[in-house]
Amino acid sequence: MDKFFNNIVFQKNAVEQLQQYLTENYFKKKILCVFSSQAKREHASCVINVLNKSNAIFNTIVLNRNQFVNVEEINEIYISNHRAYDLILGVGGGECSDAVKLLAKKFFCPSLFLASTFGNMSFFNNFSVIENGDKVQFEHAFGHVKVFIEEGWVKNFDHKKVEQTEKFLLSLSGFVEDLKFYQIVFGQKSIIDLDELLNMLTSMMSELSNLKNDDEVKLRLMDYVIDISFVLKDVQSEFFNFVKLANLLNRLLYKRGESVSFCDLCYLSAQTLQKFYQHFYSIKNIQLFEPALPDKQCLITSKFGIRKSSLKNEGNKYYFHKNKLFFQKINATKPILLKFSQNLRNDLFVKLNCYSFKKVTSEDLFDSVKLLSRLYDCGMVLSLMNQVGLLNA
Repeated sequence: MDKFFNNIVFQKNAVEQLQQYLTENYFKKKILCVFSSQAKREHASCVINVLNKSNAIFNTIVLNRNQFVNVEEINEIYISNHRAYDLILGVGGGECSDAVKLLAKKFFCPSLFLASTFGNMSFFNNFSVIENGDKVQFEHAFGHVKVFIEEGWVKNFDHKKVEQTEKFLLSLSGFVEDLKFYQIVFGQKSIIDLDELLNMLTSMMSELSNLKNDDEVKLRLMDYVIDISFVLKDVQSEFFNFVKLANLLNRLLYKRGESVSFCDLCYLSAQTLQKFYQHFYSIKNIQLFEPALPDKQCLITSKFGIRKSSLKNEGNKYYFHKNKLFFQKINATKPILLKFSQNLRNDLFVKLNCYSFKKVTSEDLFDSVKLLSRLYDCGMVLSLMNQVGLLNA
């Protein structure tokens, strides 16, 4: 069996397996146990009992409830815990997992994780999404040595958690669309098997909709989280453009005094990228792009509470891409890309179309992204959009 799966304990007695692992490997060793606020309320006594029975020397801390890990909080935890630790043990969800990975990197020790809710693959990769000042960004960290998932806890997850996880996994369609574009236009070999990922996503939709038992739905969804994470295990953070776009939208909504769940933001971002690609492929001859017009700028700055003075003043310049062969390649491959994009939308967005979002729409994001090149530096996603004209789709 692949090492990836050997490091995951997903079974009925996972908590007991954690206790055995700690007893065998961390007897009388120093452990920092990190809880999310919800995990502390629901599972503190169980986890502390495990630590006591394993004869570990431990301290416990509870993370503040945030949408993303705050780098200042991580630094404060590190500074206030002067002693060296042999292990960081996390109990919680995706945000807690990200925090634990960063703390393990700072203390230069391994980490274990006990999942108390569904994950968005954070449990199984080696990077974290962090909030650093006014920016939300990826940071490379230490992956967990082992992840423990208790079946009994999974069965107790509420329906909202199931829906959120499903949204995040289906948002990977945006990731697939980006890779297909690079594969066809740039001639780059895909870093993963796109057909395998698409088959998993469509299989997940079909299977989960046919299951009648809630416990079976939750257990199978966790199986899909693990299997899809395995397919994506070697993908670097810079390829997750829909996550970057979700982070940017989160900052825009924060300026407007609103908050939307991370998985909802990922879905909206994936849907928005789809809109950009669909519009982009419908342009008759792709060769010219321009900044957003002043009236559009006023509309968006008002909608998201952005100060107009914070925009880069580029005037009404027009830009031509110097590489004519590049545009010729895009124009020649548009029919193939358009067909792929339409099929992807039909296959993966049918289910998501039934979800409604009261605070923000993909149209809001579609409009706002046209200004992002003047507001933020978002690596690949803006580079790609700017390079091929998507900002003016």
